[in-house]
Amino acid sequence: MARDYAADILDPVAQQIVSNVGTWVDREVKPVASEFEHADQYPDALVKGMSEMGLFGIKIPEQYGGLDFDLRMLRGVCMELARGWMSLAGSSIRTSSSATQSANTGLRHRSRSTCRGWWSRRFAAP
Repeated sequence: MARDYAADILDPVAQQIVSNVGTWVDREVKPVASEFEHADQYPDALVKGMSEMGLFGIKIPEQYGGLDFDLRMLRGVCMELARGWMSLAGSSIRTSSSATQSANTGLRHRSRSTCRGWWSRRFAAP
């Protein structure tokens, strides 16, 4: 029986996002993960899907175009991604950490309109 990684999350919106990520992993990631891994191919379409869901901005403040959720949600998302392919979980945690650091230091010096969404374009690239 699969673990419900959204169960420990108090925010109902964050719970739904983690559940949606789990559904996406089952539908989009699991069927192709082995193929990408064996071909040593970068999963552009999967990373684009992660970016479209906002997964690279989980810890980014809303004022900069992020989702502004806590570490419980990030943990839940990473656990769901890891169920499908560990490489995606690693990508999510690495880019979230880098984007969070940028938002907390460098981006606050830019105008809000300039940096809105900047993190998703910058950190989703291979």
